[in-house]
Amino acid sequence: MLGELIARINELGGPDARPVVPLQLFFDGNDDPASFAPNLEPHPGLATIYSVLRSIELRPDVSDVVVQIDAVPEPPEWPYASSAYVITTADPADVHDWVAAIEPDEPAPNPDVVLFWD
Repeated sequence: MLGELIARINELGGPDARPVVPLQLFFDGNDDPASFAPNLEPHPGLATIYSVLRSIELRPDVSDVVVQIDAVPEPPEWPYASSAYVITTADPADVHDWVAAIEPDEPAPNPDVVLFWD
């Protein structure tokens, strides 16, 4: 799975392009808690984060949820992502409520940017 993810990142211009990838591609096979929201204490675990984001992705008012890649360390470490983007017609405050269990940063004033874990 890691090889498939890195290949996709490279197809999209590499990590410097800060590409976005599908949830499943980022989380499938990923067991590196440092790859997403490493600042959370205690870390909820990648399975929990993926479950919350996947449930949002399945909502009828959501078109997609993608993960932005920020860095690609040497394998076997997993690429690092600090952000997830929810493409939806819902209000950003509502989206923030949907992910409260995984403690995102407060909504930004720009409604295009919804979820960060910096």
